[in-house]
Amino acid sequence: MKAKYLKELKNLLESDVFKEWWSKYNEKKIEISHITSSIDEMMAQENLHLFRASLVQKRALDRIEESSQMEALAAKWLAEASDMDNKSYEAVAKFESKRVEVSELWFKVGALDHEVEVLRQEVETLRKRLESASDRQEVMNLRTTLKSKEQTLESTTKELSKISELYEREAAKKKKLWEDVEMIWGISIEYNLKVAEAQAKSKKFKREAEQFLKESNYDSKRANDLHTEIEQKKSEKEQAEQYIQELLRLAKEKFDCIAEDEFLYWQQKENAQFIYCIPLITDLDNYNIEIRALSIYQVDRAKGVAFIEPLPGEKRIKDEEDTRLDDFFIKGRKGLEKKE
Repeated sequence: MKAKYLKELKNLLESDVFKEWWSKYNEKKIEISHITSSIDEMMAQENLHLFRASLVQKRALDRIEESSQMEALAAKWLAEASDMDNKSYEAVAKFESKRVEVSELWFKVGALDHEVEVLRQEVETLRKRLESASDRQEVMNLRTTLKSKEQTLESTTKELSKISELYEREAAKKKKLWEDVEMIWGISIEYNLKVAEAQAKSKKFKREAEQFLKESNYDSKRANDLHTEIEQKKSEKEQAEQYIQELLRLAKEKFDCIAEDEFLYWQQKENAQFIYCIPLITDLDNYNIEIRALSIYQVDRAKGVAFIEPLPGEKRIKDEEDTRLDDFFIKGRKGLEKKE
């Protein structure tokens, strides 16, 4: 590093050689900034696609599991429906057997009822004949015949009552058997409907799983593509940073300075305790004062940029004043209150 007077430094900064160097440096710094922003954006997109791929893949696996569950339920309900169908065949057979039995009883009831009615009429006729009969022998014969008919009527009436009661009982059983048939049919229909719905859901879940897998594969591929692009951008950034280092090396040789990433330094000829400091960046937040690229500042040789000062006597433009400078002149250096 070669010591310079302030005027020499200003002349250097105004020279074509320095301006050309600065143009290359600034252009490359802007390029690095854009590349960094692109990398950050692409990394955010990559992470988003990876997250989506993982999330959607899980949803696909959940749908596949749900589809399998629906298939298992459909198989279970299909077996239940088949069992109900078999039971319905048995129930219908029992009902048909009972229906035939009840029909036969119905015919018996009808026949006995008719027979009772005929016997009643015959008994009524015999009673009337007996009342009007005058011949002793005829009366005796009519009484014998009437008694026989009354006995037959009584026994037939009892038989009719017995068969009627049996018919009512068996008819009730037949009704219950038919209700059982309808109940089994209802259960069978319910299971068949459940089977159809479960099978439809299984197909639906499979289609959704396939769609989710397509989306997951797309996001995975997009994440891989972005990763490749990111690596390419990182390579470009590395090359640009290497170029910056080469420019800084050239600055040391051409301008007899200490060249760091963001500052150039020259020893002051006017005061060996201080170093001229030229920022290569504009930074309004991260130093004790606002610094602007290519402006001339000074730093203590022991403190460096930990405490940057404007040049003594340099006129400040009112609109660009930094309140931290006012704080410095009013309160003294950072951390120390200015004593009265």
